[in-house]
Amino acid sequence: MEQLTNFIESNNGLIFLVITSLFFIFMIIMIYNLISLKKQLKQYRKLAYSSKGESVESILNKVLDKTEVLEMANKDIEKKVTEMKSELINYPQRYGIIRYNAFGTGSDQSFSIALLDGKKDGVVLSTIYGREESRVYAKPIKEGTSTYNLSDEEKKVVDLAINKK
Repeated sequence: MEQLTNFIESNNGLIFLVITSLFFIFMIIMIYNLISLKKQLKQYRKLAYSSKGESVESILNKVLDKTEVLEMANKDIEKKVTEMKSELINYPQRYGIIRYNAFGTGSDQSFSIALLDGKKDGVVLSTIYGREESRVYAKPIKEGTSTYNLSDEEKKVVDLAINKK
């Protein structure tokens, strides 16, 4: 113990210089950490609170509420689209048209038009053009066929409408 006391007394100035140096090094480290902590705190506050002073938690709750509302609206839209798809099957979706020369003379002034829905139901309209008169015929189509006799052109136009995508 006496040797330690003698060492301290003889190196008193050196020990004071080492302790003072360590003190200043620790002070510099502490100041650096304090500045770094202030920057992080500023970033945290900027992140945690909006410009209106709202917290992140309240903002997230609002976003979640809006998301729920949008999900409900999306389900309603999907339901309406499904209903519309089921209704669309009843409207004309497929068509075909063929022009032809009914009597073999002149130009292709006669024509047949098929208008069919998604169930292949609809009508075939045919116009036979002649020099003196023109005639229009309408024949119902049910599931791609008719109870009336169809001409070759009418059969072609129905097939054309059925196979059209």
